[in-house]
Amino acid sequence: MGQRDPRCDAPGCTYIAVSDQPMCVQHGGTPPARPHTNAPVDHMRLCRARRRDGGDCTQPAMKGQERCRMHGGSVPRTRAKAVERVAEAQAVDLANRLGIPRSISAVDALQEELDRTQGRMGLPRVRLTPHL
Repeated sequence: MGQRDPRCDAPGCTYIAVSDQPMCVQHGGTPPARPHTNAPVDHMRLCRARRRDGGDCTQPAMKGQERCRMHGGSVPRTRAKAVERVAEAQAVDLANRLGIPRSISAVDALQEELDRTQGRMGLPRVRLTPHL
């Protein structure tokens, strides 16, 4: 059988020790530094779960979630909640973008509003006419 991962030397600790060190991250072990490159993963949100050795998970979080696929991000309930969060964030972003005032003359603003409302008022009339 394979050899088990070394455990932390701290009394009562069940975490796995950092490679080439006797302690886990919680008790003073220092994980090896990640290489800093311009890879896309360096600009992504990371999973907020803890590994068995006590360190942070280094996998990217799934869209709309705080966890990676290995730490509960692929569960159907969390996927559905993530879709809701993404839709809500898009709605807030759209509201913020449309709420920004533009420099436009009063005549042009009135014309845009008339064009917008006439288009919407004409649509139900077209749909209701065949049913009369």
